Amino acid sequence: MIIIIPARMESERLPSKPLLRINNKTLLQHTYERASKVPQATRVLVATDSQDICDEVCRFGGGVVFDDSVAYKNGTQRVAAAATIKEFHKEDYIVNWQVDEPMLEINDVSMMYENRNSIGAVDTMVSKLSGEYIEQMNRDMVKVVINPTNYCKWFSRQRISTWGHVGIYGYTMSTLQEIKRIPVSSNANFESLEQISWLDFDFSIRAHEISGLPLSINNREDLETFRSIVASIERLL
Repeated sequence: MIIIIPARMESERLPSKPLLRINNKTLLQHTYERASKVPQATRVLVATDSQDICDEVCRFGGGVVFDDSVAYKNGTQRVAAAATIKEFHKEDYIVNWQVDEPMLEINDVSMMYENRNSIGAVDTMVSKLSGEYIEQMNRDMVKVVINPTNYCKWFSRQRISTWGHVGIYGYTMSTLQEIKRIPVSSNANFESLEQISWLDFDFSIRAHEISGLPLSINNREDLETFRSIVASIERLL
């Protein structure tokens, strides 16, 4: 398993999100260190077009692929470009781990890998939303409709289901190279969710259920919640 974290500076809701500091570490470093603990991961890389992000990864001793091309329209294309630059093999399993997911459970990532699809589908994670999340159903949370065989049918930030989507994808290098060429569909553009293009062009996305929805850093409130969690953990150490 090779984990690639696409990181950019142009977040609309949290400008310069990867470099925001939480208790003496940037969000990017928190996420990188979490990814590095997955036992099946043979390599963890950050893919970026930002010199500032590149400098930060070098500062904390991580691996980075710097590519300042403006041709990439989304994180998947940037991950695919980094994988191509590194000349990974077509059977290698690539995990696209979003920088705003610093609290993914390591065991859940291992589970997705061990149960990965063998027929060219994309793997992702979903979690049944509890009462508190159903009440919030905020616009930052992506919801997903899944069928009885655990494949995703649709994604939206609207209230389309009580399944929450987790921002992580797994695919073989060969599948990644195929989906990187998919144009943005009108449905994906409307929802501002790139994975809908994959569905529109008949790629399957398999849902792996996890027991809880990890905190994603989408806005200032999420950031402060994460800061409190980190501070609590550090007090116990």
